[in-house]
Amino acid sequence: MKKLIFLRLIFVFLFVLTLLSCQRNNNMKAVSDYYNIMTTEKAAAAEYFKNYGICTEMGTKAGDSQDESVMTLPQWAYDYVLEYMNSNAIESWDEYQICMSLETDNSLSEEQKTFVATVIGDFSALKESALDYVNTETKAGEADCRAAYYRQVRNCLIDNISVGAIGGGVLSGFMGVELGIIGGLIHSWREIQDYGIQYIKCTA
Repeated sequence: MKKLIFLRLIFVFLFVLTLLSCQRNNNMKAVSDYYNIMTTEKAAAAEYFKNYGICTEMGTKAGDSQDESVMTLPQWAYDYVLEYMNSNAIESWDEYQICMSLETDNSLSEEQKTFVATVIGDFSALKESALDYVNTETKAGEADCRAAYYRQVRNCLIDNISVGAIGGGVLSGFMGVELGIIGGLIHSWREIQDYGIQYIKCTA
């Protein structure tokens, strides 16, 4: 009898472990899906910025509808962008943590989560563009220059976002780099280049 009870307890224990493992694997898969969406968009955005810069230097037209200085996001996406950029220390912006937050957010649909992951990918590309100007070795007296530069980058990104409805549904009105980058992102990228030059002069 005791042996039977012991075997049942083992069975229950193994069953619980299996359920927890399945749940963990499903969570990791969801996070991985959103993270993959983010990284794919980030790579595409980085390539777009690179090509845009080359075209600009050559004096050729880099694309249409790039004159808009502000990108419009729905409130639920805007909230995630603010969460992502919650620190002036831009190197601490955590894309993976945002994807974790998306996975556990039951208030958003899959389409909305995909939208947020895509937007974060665009902003992550801008973050990396800004960090390209930062020296890996901190020089004496550079801290103030870096702090000011980081504030400028964060402020310009936030200032170039407005909150509003996106016409035609959630994603049909959204232009990521696959459809032609949002004008507000290009405007931010241009400002970051200017701030980066100022930062270099400050640390010279």
